[in-house]
Amino acid sequence: MMERLFRIKEKNTSVRTEILAGLTTFVTMAYIIFVQPSVMSGEFLGPGKPAGVEFMDKTGVMLATCIASALACFVMAFLANYPIALAPGMGENFFYGLIVAGFIAVGTKISWQTAMGVVFISGMIFVVISLFRVRETIVEIIPDSLKSAIALGIGLLIAFLGLTQAGVIIKHPSPGAIVKIGNMMKPEVAIAGVGLLVIGFFMVRKIKGGLLVGLLASAAMALILHKTQFGGVFAMPDFAALGKTAFKLDILGALRLGLVTIIVVFVMMDMFDTIGTLVGMGRQAGLMDENGKMPRVGRALLADAIGSVIGALLGTSTVTSYIESAAGIQQGGRTGLTAVVVGLLFILAMFIAPLMMMITGCVAITAPVLIMVGVMISGSAARIDWEDYRLAIPSFLIALGIPLTMSIADGMAFGFVSYCALMIFSGDWKKAHWLMYVIGVMFVYHLIEISKLGI
Repeated sequence: MMERLFRIKEKNTSVRTEILAGLTTFVTMAYIIFVQPSVMSGEFLGPGKPAGVEFMDKTGVMLATCIASALACFVMAFLANYPIALAPGMGENFFYGLIVAGFIAVGTKISWQTAMGVVFISGMIFVVISLFRVRETIVEIIPDSLKSAIALGIGLLIAFLGLTQAGVIIKHPSPGAIVKIGNMMKPEVAIAGVGLLVIGFFMVRKIKGGLLVGLLASAAMALILHKTQFGGVFAMPDFAALGKTAFKLDILGALRLGLVTIIVVFVMMDMFDTIGTLVGMGRQAGLMDENGKMPRVGRALLADAIGSVIGALLGTSTVTSYIESAAGIQQGGRTGLTAVVVGLLFILAMFIAPLMMMITGCVAITAPVLIMVGVMISGSAARIDWEDYRLAIPSFLIALGIPLTMSIADGMAFGFVSYCALMIFSGDWKKAHWLMYVIGVMFVYHLIEISKLGI
């Protein structure tokens, strides 16, 4: 049955490898189970949380996140057979939270129910454009160098996140400066360092399972240094809390004219984040053919869109493909079985919240996995045509823009706009697909709108 569903032998993998890959991916993205409730409940605002604003129930959001992520992973697995996991997107969730808090002015006060209606409408738009192959066409007409640059940018972003989680890189306190080296004597550095050494040893020796073993080594070090605590394994979830978030969305309220811009921003953020992630992961996993095209990419995009609709109905923000899938792909995951394993673990996580809290209680535990995955993905830089500046300049801006803006969509905007401009100025505008110019105009609009909104 496994062979018939996922074509495991054809993809030159095994059930054991796929299970290990799914476990690795899940552990690197499990933080969303605890981050999402904090964002959607307004806790992330701390003392700045506005009085009189109703936010969502934390427990309900946690359960909605687990269930929506699991269902989205199952859809990806059985519809597209890709080893890509899905969950509520980082960036879209904070955008949602700031809108509800009123920190992003949209001309009218928005309840969390109305904001969830916005997420649902944007998800339905994703479904429609996926059915009409709009997003699939976009993936196919992106020049190969730009696809490689997106993968490179994602690799740099993942590694940068890992270095910051380890405390190796911290925010610079001086005005005008951005980041600086952290305190190398802090326990977080030692925790990440142990994991990185273990993973490096496994990689050099070409032994499978290095990412997961390294993560376990970091967790053990964190326990020894008292940076995380073991609080048990099992806990029965309060399923009644799901009723406080599920099917509470206000779709009619979201259709008000004043929210059109917000809907468009959600659509743009998710569409290009997903395209960037699929291109980057497809490149790393060898899912692209000799022409740089991904088979079944339309199904993968549709699965992503369906995930957003499911998430909105259950009570969580935009569900999207996760760049942390790179960890499982690097572990050998090549089929939808990897995504199935991730989905099952999301379901299980509702019952082992104490154990998950221990693993995600110290971000330095997962830092070495992110750093090493970033190293692996960045090899795509070799496939960029650095001799043709019409491609080299946009590719460089994409690769640099993604980690510096902490957004795949924003980094892609820099590269796509510059690519269109260079093709026009060089007189070779006919060599670019006409849809690339449409996307370029869309990205200009995207940059203007997010600048107006202050995000």
